[in-house]
Amino acid sequence: MKYLTALAALLMLAGCATTPVPASQQTSAPQDRLFGSQSVTADATATAVVSRDAGFVNGGCYISLYINGVRVAALAQKEVATFHLQPGRLVFAAVAEGNGMCGAGGSRREVETHINAHETRAYRISIPDAESGPVVQPSTL
Repeated sequence: MKYLTALAALLMLAGCATTPVPASQQTSAPQDRLFGSQSVTADATATAVVSRDAGFVNGGCYISLYINGVRVAALAQKEVATFHLQPGRLVFAAVAEGNGMCGAGGSRREVETHINAHETRAYRISIPDAESGPVVQPSTL
């Protein structure tokens, strides 16, 4: 009976979505997992601040963030990174990295957005449920 109860609890956790992390609890992603769009240039006058939710689903995996098809970061839970971009139309995507369950996190989902020059926008990477992959969405956090 103990095993059945433990299995039921584990299955309930696996179905839980990730939850947003308040800015006060976020940590900056380390430089060795930031791969692009880190420098302010004359062309890069738009800013995207991207945080990753916390939760059981893919909790031990890195989530790779792509902007316009280029991998710019690998984020762990509760991490945040700032990207300096050319203003205009942008396409964000997030993919779970790694072997085993990390690589089985659903298909790549892309979202289109627009950031104006001299504008900063916040986004978060969430995982809606255990069966779907990570998704990038606008955030007010």
